[in-house]
Amino acid sequence: MTFKDPAELEAFTHWAKGQIDAMGQHAHSTGLVATEVTGQMVWAVPHKVFIGKVWPARNRGVAYWVIAGKALPTDHIAAALATTPREAARHFALKWQMESTHLSSLAEQDRKAKAVADEGGAVDWTQIGATLEQQAELLYAYV
Repeated sequence: MTFKDPAELEAFTHWAKGQIDAMGQHAHSTGLVATEVTGQMVWAVPHKVFIGKVWPARNRGVAYWVIAGKALPTDHIAAALATTPREAARHFALKWQMESTHLSSLAEQDRKAKAVADEGGAVDWTQIGATLEQQAELLYAYV
């Protein structure tokens, strides 16, 4: 990556550090890594998409790809599922596409069964699925 000036480099560095911290928090909050976590940035579209790897500090053999970004959900997959960040991004895009389809079917089931909670408590699976599908398409465009 090239930067126009030191301020742009500093802004990217600040953003990347925040993403690395978020990546570690994701690893802990999801139970991927219960001990000290180590990670590194592997690929990024500045201020939009961040792909990195995390692993327990004492066991690099148990690693995960983690993705985050401004308009993307933070998510992870086992490192064994992809050898490059591009393959990992494609995997995330496909995963989100499949999850979007699943959420759409949940919305249809809810409509048919009228099993959604009363007013104000309903979950809009259709909207959540549509958002996830847009995120998958955005990510695939970056790949």
